[in-house]
Amino acid sequence: MGKKQRHNITIKEDIWNMLKEIKINERKQSISSLIEDLAKYYVKNNYNEAYYKLMATAEEISDKEQTQIEKILDSMSKEDLEIGLEEDVEI
Repeated sequence: MGKKQRHNITIKEDIWNMLKEIKINERKQSISSLIEDLAKYYVKNNYNEAYYKLMATAEEISDKEQTQIEKILDSMSKEDLEIGLEEDVEI
């Protein structure tokens, strides 16, 4: 996990009050930790979590590289995107 950073957010008062109550009920130390947990839960249940973890840590690429990758992905069929074989590998 990366180092935590300080960020300012603007949020409606009624939402903030809900978060304060949830923080107390869930015995969280801070609203920040609650927001982190809620964001992780949301991504896990609504998106491909591995994709977002990868994108959060991936290095920037050039526009040319991006275009090349998009062309390759656009040319792939549904069969290309299906999981063919899964193996467990120990390192």
